[in-house]
Amino acid sequence: MIEALACGVPVAAFPVPGPLDVIEAGVTGVLHDDLALAVSGALRLDPRACLAAAGAFTWHSATTQFLAGLAAIPLPLRARLAVSRSSAMIARVTTRRQASGAGDAN
Repeated sequence: MIEALACGVPVAAFPVPGPLDVIEAGVTGVLHDDLALAVSGALRLDPRACLAAAGAFTWHSATTQFLAGLAAIPLPLRARLAVSRSSAMIARVTTRRQASGAGDAN
């Protein structure tokens, strides 16, 4: 969708997560349960508005949004992870593999 906008192409899509997060309805695209109606509506939109909207999707913006979603690891858990020298996720995967025998080359 962002690549289409960057090319000045309005987007026609179903109103579902993803398009709802990216498309400004009636400006950069048309969201409708009937995709044929969405296409016919999108064809009437101004390509310049799409180009302008695409400029908001930058690496800086994506990085800022990602960093805003991070949370600190609580101290007790951080200490436990430091002792195990592994992450909790890796420990769970390793435990499952050992139990199932998966990943054995022989």
